[in-house]
Amino acid sequence: MRSFESLNSDNSEALSGLGTLKLPDISDRSFWESLPADYREERLKLAEDAAAKDWPEILMSDYLRFSHDGNRTYFEDRFFTRRRMLTSLVMGECIEAKGRFLRKIIDGIYLILGETTWCLPAHNSYIRDTRQFTIPDTSRPVLDLFSGETAAILSVAEALLRPVLFDESPFISTAIDNALHERVIAPYLRFHFWWMGNGLEPMCNWTPWITQNVLLTAFTRPVDTDSVRATMKAVTSHADDETTFSNRRMSSVEIAERLRDRNGRVEPPDWRTEHWHPCDDELSKIYRSAVKSVHHFLSEYEEDGCCDEGAQYYSHAGLCLFGCLSILNDISHDTEKPWSGSIKEFAADETKIRNIANFISKVHVGEDYYINFADCSPHAGRRGAREYLFGALTHDDALMNFAAEDYRSESWTERLNPSEENLWYHLLNARCHERMMNQASDISALVTPDAWFPSTGLMVTRDTHYVLAAKAGDNADSHNHNDVGSFILYKDNRPFIIDLGVGSYTQKTFSKDRYDIWTMQSRYHNLPSFYDTDGRLLMEHDGEEYRATEVSCRMDETHSILSMELQNAYPGLDGKLQRSVIFNKDSVLGDSTVDDGSCEEISYEEKVVIIKDHYDGKLKFEENIITYEKPVLEDICDETSLSERSGTDISRTKASRQAADGIHDEIHRNQYIIKVGNTGKLHAFGFSEITVEELPITDPRLGETWKHSCYRIKLQASEEDVSLIFS
Repeated sequence: MRSFESLNSDNSEALSGLGTLKLPDISDRSFWESLPADYREERLKLAEDAAAKDWPEILMSDYLRFSHDGNRTYFEDRFFTRRRMLTSLVMGECIEAKGRFLRKIIDGIYLILGETTWCLPAHNSYIRDTRQFTIPDTSRPVLDLFSGETAAILSVAEALLRPVLFDESPFISTAIDNALHERVIAPYLRFHFWWMGNGLEPMCNWTPWITQNVLLTAFTRPVDTDSVRATMKAVTSHADDETTFSNRRMSSVEIAERLRDRNGRVEPPDWRTEHWHPCDDELSKIYRSAVKSVHHFLSEYEEDGCCDEGAQYYSHAGLCLFGCLSILNDISHDTEKPWSGSIKEFAADETKIRNIANFISKVHVGEDYYINFADCSPHAGRRGAREYLFGALTHDDALMNFAAEDYRSESWTERLNPSEENLWYHLLNARCHERMMNQASDISALVTPDAWFPSTGLMVTRDTHYVLAAKAGDNADSHNHNDVGSFILYKDNRPFIIDLGVGSYTQKTFSKDRYDIWTMQSRYHNLPSFYDTDGRLLMEHDGEEYRATEVSCRMDETHSILSMELQNAYPGLDGKLQRSVIFNKDSVLGDSTVDDGSCEEISYEEKVVIIKDHYDGKLKFEENIITYEKPVLEDICDETSLSERSGTDISRTKASRQAADGIHDEIHRNQYIIKVGNTGKLHAFGFSEITVEELPITDPRLGETWKHSCYRIKLQASEEDVSLIFS
């Protein structure tokens, strides 16, 4: 860990040379009209779709759903829809500049300004991992992920539309700026939220995500300089003596005659508009605090750059780190000199940052599939401008090619991603669209090498047909599932052996009862379970002490092998549990066959992925394998050929076997051949009985990936040494 003495020191001296973040506002027609016609057309379609919708109503009773019944989605659907609509409308107005969407935009701005809080009910607490308050305290706004996100949306929207908003009324920008100060900037400068870092507890994606959005909020505001104050004074005052033109001394008719503007309005000089803009001292404090937080975040990563929250959270961890670095670089006027200026603060972490950046390409399977341990979906999002620019910042041509190639393969909906609410990301997309579309394709740069991440014990290895990932590590990852020792297998870019991911977030998801949720448990991962004589189940447990030991990873051009001891992952397990994950790459396959001691030889071509487990305890030992396609028994190998059973559903195997000439000897039932849909086969050795459990997918979030039921194959071991061979 980094020493935090210097990070936590307080230096209140104002910095010099900090500028505002330069954005192309609506008056910059050279930028907006230079966008390709098809891009502008598709953006306008999204704006028109948003304009046709009604703004969602949000009630306090919707907010209270979380504390009353644990439901997050009812409130959040309405909350996020407002922000997505506003973002689409702002992009459309900037592209067209005809005022067609302006009234709808102003409605959206004031609806969001009128919300009691911008903090989600699931985040409404001040101290980490403590119970949420049911009602927000408006005198102490909580700065959570989506307070920051909302502030960033409003601040970028105001910056882009400032000229036309001012023409409508200067009070629109005033209302936005004052709300940003009250709800985000003032709390940020007043209170040390846990995610800001202190060197005493682990950080996660909250740190760069909120820090990025605070930087966007602060550094898109006009700075409170003497010239700004003079301008505002000229707008709101017509006399040096505020009391001269007061209703205390002068009639309304006389005041109106003297001070009425050309539109007939009068600004009372004895009650001026209060319009917050950041001063140099505030910006310096924000800058320093942001730099400290980024350092705290980076200290959580090892040099390998692995995101233990998974590929899906890379978008909020690694890419928001990019956001912080990019903004810090821009406001220090070093946009042409990456790794200089403000981000020279992080020069010591240059290699680590580069590895954080390209992590996403190393866990890419193919098409839109990614390796997905923890609370991560295998559909972890498509790549685009932020990855491309992160590659440019870190001088990683392969990452730039990876992002551009994926972007070009996407539909317009995927490219423009209307489900993303952060307006700044859409602006980056507009800036980079042509560059990504015209990026020269470099096929050699798209070949992803094997990866080993010692910080988390993650191995990702591949050949021309298979991608295999296996995880050692511990059960204390951010967004952890109890999955030490589990593995995932894809064949020809299709899911073969899977990790289910996580269902819709509820109150229970981040509570002490998290591991009562079935998708979090080791028995619903590709791992063993154990039962005592009374049938009590033993699974893995959460916590850093529940971990793999004796971990060894070896990878070369022909083989990859990850081996580990898993006894410590199971509380009170009475014996050794050794697992080896072996991958024989296609470069070594030939026509030879291998005798595994079974009654049927398996060709070497079929021995692609091998899982070998050894357990020397006394408990009942059961393997679990999770599949997407339905497993069907193809053959049982024993002394009498049972190949005529080909096509038998595994769920009926036990009854069928009992009727088959009284064959009960376990040694005759130690090889099973299971066909998993049309994807591949599983050869199982050392098991006495196999059953299958259908896993209906009823949760909406799981259903986004898994369009039908998934399956758990349960294999009861009859020997200390068992093998699972996938082909």
